[in-house]
Amino acid sequence: MLRTANCADSMAWIYVKLPCGTLKVKPRSHMRRAERFGELPMLDLGVVIISWWSRKRLLRHAKLHRRLRTDRDHC
Repeated sequence: MLRTANCADSMAWIYVKLPCGTLKVKPRSHMRRAERFGELPMLDLGVVIISWWSRKRLLRHAKLHRRLRTDRDHC
């Protein structure tokens, strides 16, 4: 499934959802930590990057952000 992102809720320009993960195309300036530090496969085309987020990585990322959000709400 190919989906373009709504600017208000996403950092990627294009998502390509596949059964085993998501291929993301986005501007270099919108890279997440995992992309900046080479923790996942990425193709750097200068201004634009293409990154591969496996299903396992997406679940780990969502779980971490849920925990951080919960901790911040309890402070």
